[in-house]
Amino acid sequence: MDRATAISSLRRFLQPGETMVSLRRGRLIRISGPEHISVHMQFGDGVARNVWLRPGERVATLIIRAADGSHRTQHFRSACSNGFGDGRFVLPNGWSINYDETALEGGIPAITPPAEIPAPAPAPVPALVVNYEAIAQMVASGKEHASVVIEVKPDYFKVEVKNFDPAKKNPAKK
Repeated sequence: MDRATAISSLRRFLQPGETMVSLRRGRLIRISGPEHISVHMQFGDGVARNVWLRPGERVATLIIRAADGSHRTQHFRSACSNGFGDGRFVLPNGWSINYDETALEGGIPAITPPAEIPAPAPAPVPALVVNYEAIAQMVASGKEHASVVIEVKPDYFKVEVKNFDPAKKNPAKK
């Protein structure tokens, strides 16, 4: 996978407060020493097993910075991105990793969290305009009125007209 995808995929190995510092990929090289390396590898099913790594296998080395500033190193088999060594892996004498990237090229720029964008100021509420002439025409168009109540507040107005009902001899709300 390409570098950006690999970095994204390996974030699953970070603990809270940790950041990636460097990711370098390369090939295991054996000059001398054991024919293979036995490592404790964590598999995707959550089970850790001992496996053998052989010369020529592709591996990756991830350096992780903890919140307190300390560093740990995590190694991966490139073919499957399974981690091995639990951050304590050391190559045996006579073995090395021939990295594709220099230490500088392997560096991962710190990800700066996006700046908080201030919430937009609420739009000003237009002043309430009451058309008293329209209210007067509405009231005048009715029958006999027992009462007319007009209530005006900063954010609303209410007009209540009670017409007189001669059959009931009581004002009826309309």
